[in-house]
Amino acid sequence: MIRITDTEIREDVYRELRQTSPLDGAEIEVTVKDYIVTLKGTVSSTAASLYAVDAARRVEGVHEVINNLEAHPPADARTDAEVAEEVRQALESDGLISEKSIEYTVTNGWVGLGGSVACLCEREEAERTVRDLVGVRGVYNQIAVNA
Repeated sequence: MIRITDTEIREDVYRELRQTSPLDGAEIEVTVKDYIVTLKGTVSSTAASLYAVDAARRVEGVHEVINNLEAHPPADARTDAEVAEEVRQALESDGLISEKSIEYTVTNGWVGLGGSVACLCEREEAERTVRDLVGVRGVYNQIAVNA
């Protein structure tokens, strides 16, 4: 069995973070001790923080990821009304989901999704569609799947 060192894991996590496009420009410090990765720094949104954690988890040898990232939206952050309009447009333009069955609310940049869809793939696609929009801090996905 080949043992991976903490240093190798750290380098691999940095490489994975660089390849994760929503993290462009993020200031993330990575430390590794006993195969436990700690992420510290600032990112532009809660979604970016989740992308960073997912990227670190993809690295071979990682046993656990501690997320100490802070989400700081850009200075030109959008209002809830602007975010809601962008959510509406994004859902309407996505051909993989039936946007008429999806309800949404926006509060302080957090998008709440509700309603019902025919399959799990539509539920997941709706969340993917809105979580990376400018101004979205995070998504609560409460969409029901009709079985």
